[in-house]
Order: sequence, then structure tokens, then C-alpha cells
Amino acid sequence: MAFGAIPAPAPGARVAGTMSELDRLRAGDPEAWARLFEATHRAVYRAALVQVRDPHLAEDVMAQVYLEAFAGIRRYRDRGRPFAAWLLTIARQRAVDALRKRQRELRRLSTQTPPAADEEVQLTESSVLLGALETLTPEQREVLHLRFVEDLSLEQTAAVMGRSVGAVKALQHRAILRLRAALTHHSGGNRA
Repeated sequence: MAFGAIPAPAPGARVAGTMSELDRLRAGDPEAWARLFEATHRAVYRAALVQVRDPHLAEDVMAQVYLEAFAGIRRYRDRGRPFAAWLLTIARQRAVDALRKRQRELRRLSTQTPPAADEEVQLTESSVLLGALETLTPEQREVLHLRFVEDLSLEQTAAVMGRSVGAVKALQHRAILRLRAALTHHSGGNRA
């Protein structure tokens, strides 16, 4: 791809292709922006989703990423890294911002109305699970999401994550062990 995005072009071809495409992006060429979006939106969405774990919020983050990229394209400097890495960095930053905003809103709401008993149990269970998920690294959350929410095979997950099947197996195993330990710790050792 001309953006030096996914997958990276052959050595030597990336610099010339990137600069030409980068110039088009800086000029505001709608077709260049459409090509950029098509080449990178899945990775940007996935990076946001791994962080925020909410498909709608991940879509909002993705929109912010492309708006910020459009506004800041003139400041972008090619430092030999794929252009998509810049977008993914923006995605991670905006995802963190979105999570902070959501936490502030939840704290504000939690002080306004006390939950009913059933809602309180659900909130407790949800917060326990979210707390356990927070103990995982972003890569561990991503592998669990791809394998068990997206229902991808090991091979498909490896392709999406850019890792070997063996690395995905090991990452998944460590994620499950860490999740189990966090849940067991919270329940006082009553979970298997």
C-alpha cells in the first residue's frame, strides 16, 4: 500500500510511494483520504476497541482519529515508520481520553442515584469482570476478544495480530491464567 501501512511495501518503494500519497493527503485529495481510510480503518477500529471494549465508543474514537489526522496531516513527519503507526498512536490516545471521559461520567452518575438491589448485583459483577479485564495487557485483551467475541480461529487471530499461531496460543493461555487469577483473587479463592 502506498501509505506504508498494512502490509508494509517493499524496501525502497515505501519512501517514494509514501511521499507522493502523503502530498495528496496534505493537499486534501478526497480520493487519497478514501484510500487511507480503506487501508487502515480496520486496524484503527480494532486498536480503539481493544482499549475501550465498546463497539459504539470504538467507532466514535475511530472518527476522532481521522478528524485529527486530517487536521494534523501537515505536521506529520515521515520518520521511517509506517503511516498507519501514526494513526494507531492517535487511536490509542483518543481511546484513553474516551475512557477517562466515560469514567468521569460514571462517577458523576453514581453519586446522583442509588441503584436498585438487582442492578447493584449486576453492577458489582460487571465491575468485577471489568476489573479482572483491566489486569490484562492490551494484547491479551485483544487476543481474547478476537478468539472468543469475534470467534476467530487461531490462524485468523494470528493473521490479524501479525503474530505466529504459537505466539497467539501462548498469549491466549497467559491471558486466561491472568484472568482466572484475578477473578479467583476477588472471590476469595472460591472460583475455579
